[in-house]
Amino acid sequence: MPTLKTISGEFQLQQCEALTSILTPALTKVGQVTWITLPALATCNAKIGEATTVRIKVTSLTSLNCINLKTVKRLEVDNNQYLKNVSMNLKNASEAIAMGFNAKDIAISFPDLIWCNNITLTGAGSISFPALQAINGSMNFGNTTVTSIACKNLTKVEQTLAFIGNEKVTELNFPLLTEIGGAFKIHNNSKLEVIDGFPKLHQVRGTIDFVGNFKKYVFQTYLHYHLNHFLTLI
Repeated sequence: MPTLKTISGEFQLQQCEALTSILTPALTKVGQVTWITLPALATCNAKIGEATTVRIKVTSLTSLNCINLKTVKRLEVDNNQYLKNVSMNLKNASEAIAMGFNAKDIAISFPDLIWCNNITLTGAGSISFPALQAINGSMNFGNTTVTSIACKNLTKVEQTLAFIGNEKVTELNFPLLTEIGGAFKIHNNSKLEVIDGFPKLHQVRGTIDFVGNFKKYVFQTYLHYHLNHFLTLI
């Protein structure tokens, strides 16, 4: 479809098991992208810059260079076993960004992302959110292979913040985070021995749930007192 520029509704491809290429070089605007169970799909030359929802699951794509959004409602990318890199100039996501079970050690980068409702990342090899300031819902990092997880401009997480099963992580760096509105979970990150990357965190409205062999943790005085009391009770 060499001259197709806009799809006002949904661009849906499902269970097209022999499809190897999407050749739409002029396509820049789509209402919704739904590409599911396209196991042979390895090439797409679209230049989609506008879409409200993107769902890409079970393909052979190695990158998402065909999609570069500034805003999105929901971005779901999972079970694409050859997908090694996702980088977008996305500024906000009003519902969610969810990525998991793609290529081992996938590199995920959103250099312009300022706020998002929910973020869930599973199995990432590198993570970059340098401009992120606010999470209006929850933020979850699971089973990554990174050594450090950092959001240096994030100030508030409205609901849960969780780090679970990140076996290589040795550092969590959230220097401006002051408040977590829900639970604060750090579970089974086997190499994480020191929790000192939350120097301004003073309030956790939900539960504090830490599981691991920690040698040291550093928080502001108020939170440190309650955390120490909690750990003593446990």
